[in-house]
Amino acid sequence: RHLKNLFDGTRAGRMMGRYGEQNGNVLAGGIAYYSLVSIAAGLIIGATAISFLAQYVPGVRSAYFTVLQNAVPGVVGSGNGALVSQNTTLANTATGLVGLFALLLGANRATAFVSGLRTGVVTMLGRAASNPLTGKLRDFAALVAIAVIVIAGMALQVVASGATRWLRDLINVSWVSVGLLRIPAVVVGLFVDMLFVAVAIVVLGHARAPWRRLWPVLLVTAAVIGVLRLASSALVGSAASN
Repeated sequence: RHLKNLFDGTRAGRMMGRYGEQNGNVLAGGIAYYSLVSIAAGLIIGATAISFLAQYVPGVRSAYFTVLQNAVPGVVGSGNGALVSQNTTLANTATGLVGLFALLLGANRATAFVSGLRTGVVTMLGRAASNPLTGKLRDFAALVAIAVIVIAGMALQVVASGATRWLRDLINVSWVSVGLLRIPAVVVGLFVDMLFVAVAIVVLGHARAPWRRLWPVLLVTAAVIGVLRLASSALVGSAASN
């Protein structure tokens, strides 16, 4: 009991206590639910767009079936009796309607995700809730910011990967590992995650704190996000080979 009291007085103990008192697990579960629904709608939108491209662009069509065959071997075949025939029509009116519905659903769920994120952060920080109009404006600004961050992060990752390959070929030294050369890409990912956390805490949560107290929070949280992403990628990769 004495050790527990000592721990409860530390910053980590106060954090855990705050998380439990404010039902942080319930808030996190709701945010995760909205994000999963948004991802599902996004996948349908992506699949719809690729289907239309593959239907009318021969190069995209062959690449589409190649990727599908590599992802799920044995599914694609040349005959009409195959589960997915290469002669099939990929896109039609129904496909466009499904994509349009997914677009509307995705936009609605993305807004709900940002609203849930704002509610959770405001609750955990103990800030007063904004009026509905101000809250929606913050949601919209955060949604645009997140979209820009994601697109910029993808572009930076592509540039960093290309620079890594160029530098590796330029050095042409066997002892220079690829992992060492990927450090710039890791740094870029960490910076992008810090921007996302800043949007969640400062824009949505309306947090007011000195920069010297805020940047360690952004750094540690972004590092945890990166570790979780790497772990989940490794798990999915190991499952895909089974």
